[in-house]
Amino acid sequence: NYIVPRFYCYNNPLESLKNSPSVVSYDFCAYFTLIKSLEGGPKCVGDKYNVDYCPELVTLKGLAKKVGSFSAKNCKNLKRLEAENTIVKGSFCIVGAKNLKSLIGCPKKIGGDLSFSLNHLAMLDELPKVGGDILCHASKDFKIPKEGFVLSNNNPKLQFMYPLFKQEGRIYNFFNLQKIMQWLQLILALSILVVIHELGHFCFARLFKVRVEKFYM
Repeated sequence: NYIVPRFYCYNNPLESLKNSPSVVSYDFCAYFTLIKSLEGGPKCVGDKYNVDYCPELVTLKGLAKKVGSFSAKNCKNLKRLEAENTIVKGSFCIVGAKNLKSLIGCPKKIGGDLSFSLNHLAMLDELPKVGGDILCHASKDFKIPKEGFVLSNNNPKLQFMYPLFKQEGRIYNFFNLQKIMQWLQLILALSILVVIHELGHFCFARLFKVRVEKFYM
């Protein structure tokens, strides 16, 4: 058991995290390794816990009890999360885990954003408590969850588009609600401007007794 400020392991045939430092004050990163789980890894990571590009990683079992944020990108064989006892202060991100079909085992409490991209999720069966936003790609067989979430609409496997879901008073839209509202505001503003402009012509024409049959646009 020992404490280090940072721990980095890149492009290493490491097959296990055994004998890792028990506490990492800032970043713990293991890229391009052959680990199959996170067992034996640190118990606490103050900032980033990243295990990107680990092709043999199958489960997140053994993930530290407390992490600042977590990322597992392009871990294609990741099938199970098994990290329900982990507390994540920041974001929790899984990208490119094509064999991941369920959120069972996801950390119960995530302080920041929850992001699952380029996965084949079939259902959101255990939606955790999330302090930020939820962004999730899904498969064509996706089952509608009881709780609200937001789906990204740029996944070709996504076969349905439900417009609105609510979660904790916030409304999300599959078609980027913010951009739609901006376009509607622009159209409304231009419409009001044109109406006022043409109404000015009409009013001054009537004021100077110019024959005007009707106000028309």
